[in-house]
Amino acid sequence: MSTPEKTNPGPAGKRSLLRRFLASPLLHFVVIGGLLFWAEREFLEPEPEVTLRLTDRDVAALAKGWQDRNGQAPGPELLQALIDSHVRDELLLREARSMGWHRTDGIVQRRLLRNQRFLEDDESLSDQQLLERAFEQEMDATDLVVRRRLLERMRLLAASRVRANPPT
Repeated sequence: MSTPEKTNPGPAGKRSLLRRFLASPLLHFVVIGGLLFWAEREFLEPEPEVTLRLTDRDVAALAKGWQDRNGQAPGPELLQALIDSHVRDELLLREARSMGWHRTDGIVQRRLLRNQRFLEDDESLSDQQLLERAFEQEMDATDLVVRRRLLERMRLLAASRVRANPPT
């Protein structure tokens, strides 16, 4: 029996193999995909990272508020639910502020004007000047009524988007 001869592809065989490899659609797909991935990372700005810091003092304040309202300290699961709710609210408030609602909402403006008029003795100041002073003093961030209004608007916006696109 004769053994099959081993053929050694010459330079022409190696070139044809290289040509087939370079003409492969899979190679084109991988190269183009890699280039697109690199270009996206290189030229597009990354999503801003949201950082929300909750200190031990904040957690203690949440627990104390619960205890003051209900007469008993919250258990670990309830405390975690309070923390989650607080984080959700803070994220909603940040989004409402990024959309400018703290400056454009009529109810928020009326509330800030009323607060600022109470604090100011100067009757010559216009509503716009009073509003600017309220924003400088960050009343829009600390007033409970303003926070609740912005939260309510964000929750209504989220609910309306859910109703507009019901699941199939």
